Formats: sequence, C-alpha cells, structure tokens
Amino acid sequence: MDSKLVSVIIPAFNAEKYIYQCVMSVLCQTYTNIEVIVVNDGSNDATWKILNQIIDTRLVLINQENNGCSSAKNSGLRISKGDFIQYLDSDDMLSPDKLKNQVLALFNNEDAIAVCKTCVFQTELDEVVGEIDTELIRKEGTGFEFLLRLLGSEGFSAMVQPNAYLISRKIADLIGEWNVILSPSPDEDGEYFARALCIAEKVIFTEGVNYYRKLPLQTSLSNLYSFQRVTNLLATIECKFQHVFLIEKSIRTLKLYKFNVTQIVYQFGFNFPQIISLAEKNIVMNGISDFELSDHKYFNWFLSCFGIRVTLIIFGLYRGLKRLYYPF
Repeated sequence: MDSKLVSVIIPAFNAEKYIYQCVMSVLCQTYTNIEVIVVNDGSNDATWKILNQIIDTRLVLINQENNGCSSAKNSGLRISKGDFIQYLDSDDMLSPDKLKNQVLALFNNEDAIAVCKTCVFQTELDEVVGEIDTELIRKEGTGFEFLLRLLGSEGFSAMVQPNAYLISRKIADLIGEWNVILSPSPDEDGEYFARALCIAEKVIFTEGVNYYRKLPLQTSLSNLYSFQRVTNLLATIECKFQHVFLIEKSIRTLKLYKFNVTQIVYQFGFNFPQIISLAEKNIVMNGISDFELSDHKYFNWFLSCFGIRVTLIIFGLYRGLKRLYYPF
C-alpha cells in the first residue's frame, strides 16, 4: 500500500498562527509516503519564515504573489506527483490515520472518492463542538447520487468540508484545475468537487477525521459577505448545476436547482437586492418560473402571496428584530 504517493496541497495566506500545526498534522501521518506542497499565497506575516523552519524532505514550498485560494491550489496541483490528491486548509488538521484509511479504501479503486467525517473545533482539538453532516455522508453510493444528497435530494442540503475528501490522480486529471474565475466564492471547493463527484463511480466513507477550525469571525456569514462574494456564490451554484444537468436534467434536478438558488436569495437578497434580479434571470434561463424553499413553508406562503421582493423585506426585518432582542 505504501507504494502510492499522496500529494497534500496546502494554500496559505497570512497563516502564521496555525500553519505549523497544520503541516505537522500531515508530516505525522501514519501513512508516510507523502509530499506536502505548501503554497504561500503572498502572505505578509511570518508564514513563510515558519515554513522554512520545518525540516522534512517531504515538504515542498512555493512562494507566489497573492492570487487567491483556488490559484494557490492550482499551483500546488501542477507540480504534484502523487497518485492521490489531498487538499488541506492552512488552519485545519487531519487525524494521524486519515490518509492511511483513505489510501487503503482507494488502493484498487481509483474511480472512487474517499470521504471521512469532519469534526469542528475552536482552539484545541479537545474543544470539538460538533460534526458536519456525518450521518448523511456515511451513505455510500455513486458520486452523482452523493452529490444530489448534498444538494438536497433528501429534503435538506448538506456539506462536505473539502479536506475530508481524498481523490485519485486519475479523477484529478479528468476534472482539471480549480476554476479561478469563480474566486472569491465561499463555495469554490463545492464546484470543484461537484465535477469530481459527477464522474466518481462510488463514494466510500472511511475512518479518520478531518478537523475543521471554526474561527469566531465565521459565525455570521451574511454580515461578512461582500456583493462580489455573493455574486460569485450564485455563479458557483450555476456552474455546479450545469455539471449536474449534463448527466440528468429532470424534474428532480431542476427542483434541487430552484431550492439552492432560492437559499442564496433568502440569505442575501435583503442585504443585496441586485442578487434577486440575477437569480431571476438564472432560473428563467433554466425553465423555472418561481422561487421555493422546500423546507420553509412560511417563506413559501408569503412568497405565493406577495412575491419574492416583499417576502424578503418581511423576513429581513424579522431577522433583524430577532437579532436585536435575542443577540445570542
């Protein structure tokens, strides 16, 4: 099994606080046939200095101007030599057995994708505060059906934090590089792995843990997102579903498309009304005439009575009042 090389690609921007922990979580893997490619994406803190203090022949360092996370991953991918590809964010970590379990699962099955559970922590690993959709991702099956489950085919959407995956070189070559046109988008990884899942014969759930660090500033995304990021998020959803529609454009996939677009409008339309018009153009282009949230009957009732713009004003004011009186 050790004959297979794993390339671990870590983009890093101003990551001085966590980069050492991150890299050491990889270098200390029980699976040792690895190359760790860290792409310093124009950091102006001590990230580069810290990286150069780590002595290990398996560590490969790239220094580039700041071009964004997807560009940094592409830089790492281009020089990688591994039979398998692992992406890892610079403030996250892997359990020591993560790669060993996933290489074992994919050793004779390079058309499959491995996925493990993600534990959310804050400062230290003994401060785990939850897991991300573990029960849903335990359900194996084809990559396409797995993707549809993430998009809401079982009545609710879910996510896989990208570090939880391991993909083969074969799949990485077939799907190509990360789409830098979508950057910055909070779902760039979702588009990339949507391409991977669309061609994967199977998704295999493995043991091992991806540790995702939940930083304090990540608690209120609607307040942090810029108009550009929201616009790119909408474009990312469009790209993901174009991959889906190439395989199946049916009542069920169009319903999932409508649900995912409406989620973006529901979350961001009050703060960025321009998003409503962009989303309306997209759904009309795909033959859909209205918005709908399958898991929100009150929103749908207001929507049917007053239309999307008035409904968003009502719900936006409600959320504002709720935060005012119940800030915690």
